[in-house]
Amino acid sequence: METKKVKLENGSVLNLTGKNINEYTEVEITISKIIAELLENDVLDVNESLIQQGTDSLGVLEIAQNIEDVYHIEITPEEMTKNVNVVLIAKLVEEKSKELNI
Repeated sequence: METKKVKLENGSVLNLTGKNINEYTEVEITISKIIAELLENDVLDVNESLIQQGTDSLGVLEIAQNIEDVYHIEITPEEMTKNVNVVLIAKLVEEKSKELNI
């Protein structure tokens, strides 16, 4: 697997790992940016749990709030604990967006 380089708003570059370079969805990339900026990480594995990557429970809540701000959907703390990595969170966001026709 190759590393996908994604430019963050602060000008730094995020190196995404865990998938082939062309397999990342736009939602996965957006969520990865949110997480990387919060954690100040320059490498993020989309399949690794947020806790393993340095997020604590307050960070998880902040990530959920930032996702809600971007996608205008509600994500509960329970949903965040069940969907522990970028890939699973992205699937949740995509499902909720479809339900709300966003």
